[in-house]
Amino acid sequence: LLTPFPEEQVEDEKAIFNYRLNRAWRCAENAFGLTTARWRVLLRTVHLMPSNVDYVIKAACMLHNFLTDMNPHHQQFVDTEDGAGNLIPGSWRQGIKQTNQEAYCFPLEVAARMEDCNTDAVHARNLFTTYFCSSVGEVPWQWQQSGVSKEVALKNLDERQRFPLHS
Repeated sequence: LLTPFPEEQVEDEKAIFNYRLNRAWRCAENAFGLTTARWRVLLRTVHLMPSNVDYVIKAACMLHNFLTDMNPHHQQFVDTEDGAGNLIPGSWRQGIKQTNQEAYCFPLEVAARMEDCNTDAVHARNLFTTYFCSSVGEVPWQWQQSGVSKEVALKNLDERQRFPLHS
C-alpha cells in the first residue's frame, strides 16, 4: 500500500505525488462507497471463502453497471470531477451519511517516518513520483490543484536521479 510523503518532507514533486495518490484513493473510496451504498449487505461481514469473494465483487460491479446503463438518471449517483479536477460528490454519499456508515470510508494514513517504509516501497513511491511529474504521467490540472511549480518539481527530480542516495 502506497502512503503519502509526510507533510514536513513535501517538496513540489512530492506534493504532486500526494495529490495524485489522494485522487486514486478517492476513486477507490468512491468505488467502495458506491458498491456498499447500492448493496448494503457488503457492509456486514461476508462469510465466504476468499476465493469466492472475487465472484461477489465482480457480480456487484456488473450489476451496478447494468443498472446504471438501464437507468441514465443514476449518473448522479456517482462522484464526478469538473474540468479542474475538483470533486463533485454523488448522491451515494448522502445514503451513507443517512445510515451513519461513514466509518466504512477509511482515511489515508501518512507514514510517520520514512523508516516506517521498506526500501521497495520507497523505490515504488519514487517511481510513481517521477511518472506523475513526467509529460506522459501528468494530468493538466495537477500543478494548479497542488499549488506547486512544475519547473521546481522537475529540477528536484533531476537532482534526485543524479544523486539517488538523497531520496
